[in-house]
Amino acid sequence: MESQKLKGVMTVVKRMVILLMLMAAVATGVAANAADTHAMEEDLYAEIVEFVVSRDPVLQAQRTVMQAARAMDTVEVGDESVPSYAQGSLLRMKFDAVSGIQQAQQQYTTLERELVSALFAKLTQIFALRNQVENSIRLLQMLEERRGPTERQAEAGIIDMNVLWDLSDRIVTTQIAIADAESQLRALEREAAFNYGGADWAQLLDKIQRIR
Repeated sequence: MESQKLKGVMTVVKRMVILLMLMAAVATGVAANAADTHAMEEDLYAEIVEFVVSRDPVLQAQRTVMQAARAMDTVEVGDESVPSYAQGSLLRMKFDAVSGIQQAQQQYTTLERELVSALFAKLTQIFALRNQVENSIRLLQMLEERRGPTERQAEAGIIDMNVLWDLSDRIVTTQIAIADAESQLRALEREAAFNYGGADWAQLLDKIQRIR
């Protein structure tokens, strides 16, 4: 009898150990998936910034100015192919180019920061509206789950019919609010894509919609 009891206890212990191991494995998997999702979103943010910066017309023009200044800086003063009477002008142009590179770089950095700041402000608006839609959808689900029991209670005379009517009114109001918010969200996403993506707006729209 004692040996049988001991075997029974050991069986229970083994099952508990296995269960704990399975729970730990599931928790580890969930944490790993969350970390992977976070890393993917960070990569997508960086991808969006690079996408927008590389296509912004103002920054493109500024990069052209910087490239021209660097090209002038590489010209050698005293080159035999340059006439002697032009050497002085070339030297001044080279000096201006060196000064221009620094100024153009500072302007580029400022413009880039302003662009990225404005982009993230727009993305913040989009995500706030997206959260509003998701929260309203969850609220609608809760309200619809309550409708059946509320109808039965109202028909049985347990609660006043006004409770049912108020619930129905909240459901309709929430549905309308979801539809309006979804329409605003689509418009805001496309506005951002058009403004920051240029001719490649559809690609940017896809990237924005992939962030969750």
